Amino acid sequence: MRVLTAQQMRDLDRRTIEQVGIPGLVLMENAGRGCSERIQDAWPDLAGPVLVLCGKGNNGGDGLVIARCLLQAGLPVSVVLLGERASVGGDAAANLAIWERLGQNVAFVSEEEALATFLDGQSPELIVDALLGTGLASEVRGLYRRAIDWINAVSSPVVAVDIPSGVDADNGRILGRAVRAELTVTFAAAKIGHLLPPGAGCCGRLEVV
Repeated sequence: MRVLTAQQMRDLDRRTIEQVGIPGLVLMENAGRGCSERIQDAWPDLAGPVLVLCGKGNNGGDGLVIARCLLQAGLPVSVVLLGERASVGGDAAANLAIWERLGQNVAFVSEEEALATFLDGQSPELIVDALLGTGLASEVRGLYRRAIDWINAVSSPVVAVDIPSGVDADNGRILGRAVRAELTVTFAAAKIGHLLPPGAGCCGRLEVV
């Protein structure tokens, strides 16, 4: 199995964009579509609702693509994004705009009380963790910590996008809190943190697309 560090994965993405000429938006589309296909393969009888929790970076952008693909497959999907609209940039912002042009809403949450109120009203059949990706380097706090605690407290199965939020991609260390996933779908290659404890124990089944 090919294994990369987080920096090696960033370098691979950069070379693909700059030297090969494949735009980052295409990479995000491919990643999200691949993940949505693995979700439907793993839960062929999935009827929803699906709750996609997004961060404001590229991991959240992947989540928005996944949400769109599942919606197009006929599933009811809700999206909550931790942060304000203005904090979302780049390819993630492009996918946010696409989602909204399809007539779909995003719940933007920037305060812990508002997040708790939103989540208390949710009873998803499946949760997609698209909060924090492989770039995480500091302890999870605030909104993200609250969201991870909620994810781990409910009985719904969880799919982690790239890596369970809160796991250090380079050493498997848990940075304060980490999502416990049933399935982790990562891109191009496994990361070191997928394979080393304690993070490996948060990944569930690992699939590479």
